[in-house]
Amino acid sequence: MKTLKGIIYIHAHADPDKTSRSVDFLELAKMYQDRGMRGMVLMNLARKYAPSLEIFGGSC
Repeated sequence: MKTLKGIIYIHAHADPDKTSRSVDFLELAKMYQDRGMRGMVLMNLARKYAPSLEIFGGSC
């Protein structure tokens, strides 16, 4: 298994989302942790809790 030790991924998508994804956000978090990643920014998780709110992703 490849290691991604220490990186932070700034544009992750996972279920739940309006587009079907192959893994949910908990599976994705576990996968990233197992590969040694430091963190991630989930771009779509807020849609589950506020489905009528428009969610915009971005990075600095």
